[in-house]
Amino acid sequence: MTLPKRLTVAGLCGVLTALGCQEAQPRSGPVDIPDGIQVVFKPMTDLLGLPEPIRVAITRDHLPNFSLIPDLSSLDRFIGPLEPSPWFGLNAAMEKELNRPVRFVRSNYRGIRYHLGEGQFDFAMVSATEYAEITRRPVSRIVAVPVNVKGTTEHCGLIIVRKDSKIESLAGLKGKQFAFGPRDDAILHRAALETLAEAGVSEKEIAKSLLPPFGHHMNSFEVAKAVLLEGVPAGVVDELDFENWPEKSSILTQLSVCRDRFRVLARTKPVLEGPIIASVKIDPELFAKMQALLVDKLKGDKSVLDKLHYQGFIKADKSMYQALIDKLGITPEIPSTQPKDDALEPDPPV
Repeated sequence: MTLPKRLTVAGLCGVLTALGCQEAQPRSGPVDIPDGIQVVFKPMTDLLGLPEPIRVAITRDHLPNFSLIPDLSSLDRFIGPLEPSPWFGLNAAMEKELNRPVRFVRSNYRGIRYHLGEGQFDFAMVSATEYAEITRRPVSRIVAVPVNVKGTTEHCGLIIVRKDSKIESLAGLKGKQFAFGPRDDAILHRAALETLAEAGVSEKEIAKSLLPPFGHHMNSFEVAKAVLLEGVPAGVVDELDFENWPEKSSILTQLSVCRDRFRVLARTKPVLEGPIIASVKIDPELFAKMQALLVDKLKGDKSVLDKLHYQGFIKADKSMYQALIDKLGITPEIPSTQPKDDALEPDPPV
């Protein structure tokens, strides 16, 4: 046997031996590190006397605009990947007011529900439908509900086509591809499907994309690009995103997503704004400070609110979302000693 083959066999034997020495982890629960992976850094944190960070869960990734051709339609688009996230200003305001570091952590409603119950997330920014799902267990309280730039606590989606499209009604979308936002998004998926169905276009009558993301895009901007530049006949965008885009294109912005490049075929039904919620295990003083920050101290602060499309926040409770919870058929879960599926969500990162 040649030397390379001997080395290969020896390596495989070593791997198999190591695997054989591992005790299989049962699927009944996560590999539990009490404080998550941040426990590795805890001694240094204690040594430096740094306070524990406040963790805010979010369910959407921030995807900065990136283009090989400079987009001159706005400053944010021009700087592209350097564009800060919409919650950047809120992060800074929280750190200043609460006098602690703040970390925004990407998760999903199942992970948020679990980690709020465990006290590993302090707050979360969720959509109305995500909040409805979280209410299956008594793990959260509403801190505040945003009032959007229209001065209401709800808004809708817009079903758009290119300005030069020959499609004149929703019925004309049968058999054609359609660009949705994230799967199960309250506006960019569920509300759009409901609006199409009311016009006689079922989900089965929408052609499926052959390539990823299979008709689902990360946000309104990506949906609009698919309609404008990628040959998708129609899509749904968030009303507040659409109205925030430049109104008119010019000779310098021929490939830019501007409002005058599209026609609006229909509006979805209004959907409630999602609340900012807190873990039931949070310190009452921290809850009160966060609520005062959102409802009182950020009022009129455009540096924080404009990027989020908000005017401010109001106090509210679960009753505001009860009609939606009933519509979705969501009922409280019966307490059980059996492990929950979302207990398998990973511990939150630092």
